[in-house]
Amino acid sequence: MTSVAAEPAWSLPPGTVPRRLDVLAMGSFLAEQVIHVERHPGSGGQGSIPIRSMAASTGGGAANVAVHAARGGGRTGLLAVTGDGPRSRAALARMADAGVDTRGVAVRAGHDADLLVLLADPAGDWTAMEQLDPALRFGTGDLGPAVPFAEATWFHVDGYAHHTAGTQAVVDEAVARARAAGCLVSVDAAVPSALADPAYLRSLIARADIAFANRTEAAALTGVADDDDAVAGALLALGLAVIVLKLGAEGSLVATASARERVPAVPVQVVDTLAAGDAYVGATLVGLARGSTLMEAARLGAAAGSRACA
Repeated sequence: MTSVAAEPAWSLPPGTVPRRLDVLAMGSFLAEQVIHVERHPGSGGQGSIPIRSMAASTGGGAANVAVHAARGGGRTGLLAVTGDGPRSRAALARMADAGVDTRGVAVRAGHDADLLVLLADPAGDWTAMEQLDPALRFGTGDLGPAVPFAEATWFHVDGYAHHTAGTQAVVDEAVARARAAGCLVSVDAAVPSALADPAYLRSLIARADIAFANRTEAAALTGVADDDDAVAGALLALGLAVIVLKLGAEGSLVATASARERVPAVPVQVVDTLAAGDAYVGATLVGLARGSTLMEAARLGAAAGSRACA
């Protein structure tokens, strides 16, 4: 297409001063067990599947954004809910080791962290199984003075956050408080939300400055498929300044109202694709918070996403 600008451009509003946190992420925070298998199970039967390796870690979209951004040198915080059991303690310790500010994590006594078990195959594809505790849901009381809204440049909403919260109203209130505190807002779509709650996810994206989505999510939100440029245009029409389409091994498409540009993925030997999109998001937001141009930040995101795959 013919672009008005040489490349997509966006910058922090004039007068923006650096804050203590580059990114405060709201949403999923779970204990995670990653199992690398030779292949995914088929339907029926009682056969066995060889396990290549197993590892315990911390997962969830918001936690992944915060951790990957922190490991890349960003200053990040997390807004989430967990318990005080052994899984929760281990997950919080991992966040602290990564340098993530956990003042915004509410702890429910007598409960343990939600659990996510991921089966990942050699092609990098994965299937998730989850065990969620209904007690570990957000309430407006969890948005109190301990949450460092005023210390964050970006308030990032994991697209699954309203499922984690159990109510859309809590997410809406968090976004309103972040805006009132002067935060910029980003949203990363999630496949379950895009398929089950497209209208709400569109309304959430319409309140953001920048949004991220893969092709499946974007098609569910817009009804447009097989044309990345048209999909980007449909999402920008919601009121966004910037949309980033995450295209896996094909890289990403960064779009504004005046320009589009593709960012290639960095070639790596893929182990799995877990959290690659979250790593992309975290690094991009940190880059923007630190004054990088939009395309410089997107290239940082592409490199971080590729590292996560390796």
